[in-house]
Amino acid sequence: MKVLIRSGRANSEMRIIFSVTITAFLLFVACGTRYIGGVRAISASKNVQRERISGPALVDSRNDNSYRTVEIGGAVWMAENLNHEVDNGNSWCYEDDESNCQKYGRLYDWYTANEACPIGWRLPTRQEWRDLISVAGGSREASGKLTSATGWKHNGTDNYGFSALPSGIRNANGSFDYVDAIGFWWSATENPSADEKTHDALFGRDVYSVDGAYYLKMFPSSTLVIEQYIIKSYGFSVRCIQD
Repeated sequence: MKVLIRSGRANSEMRIIFSVTITAFLLFVACGTRYIGGVRAISASKNVQRERISGPALVDSRNDNSYRTVEIGGAVWMAENLNHEVDNGNSWCYEDDESNCQKYGRLYDWYTANEACPIGWRLPTRQEWRDLISVAGGSREASGKLTSATGWKHNGTDNYGFSALPSGIRNANGSFDYVDAIGFWWSATENPSADEKTHDALFGRDVYSVDGAYYLKMFPSSTLVIEQYIIKSYGFSVRCIQD
């Protein structure tokens, strides 16, 4: 709305001209679904109310560790990274510092990750991760909504109570990277082209190996979730899903 006031002599009338843009007015008063960039936008509060249900604490009888749980889109997930050292398995604390295990959980190679979850829980498949990402708005938005509101260099909003943390990675050569910046999680799904070459996405090279498996990484600074596959000797975090 534009207002134009013109004043002249004392005996002149004050003229007020109102210009209303009909389109803007209709947009202002319209109600219903909002669209952003061609994608339907659902408010966080409605989305959380419909898709998120906080569950009972999971107590791991193997070491008495307690984990929060959350139901998202009909699936029950651990809302914290697993922190259990498997006998005869390969797992690590970031930079071999026990305090990092308490903060971020352990980092597991793929073989150990498949054996690490408590009874009644397991490593999620690639499709189950995809279902979670879809509920949280798709791969372009989900990272910000699934990551914790604290603990990152650029925090997420944690709309769903999933509380993903930037636990970093143990590289195949034994070095550690990306804590506080990126989180990595294994899936149970192997690379279907395992007898060919596996792409080491972290370093941009092809590795001829039969040890490929899918993983996800999140970094809320970009809101993106990225799915890739890599050799199974890397150390990533584990989130268990209920059977």
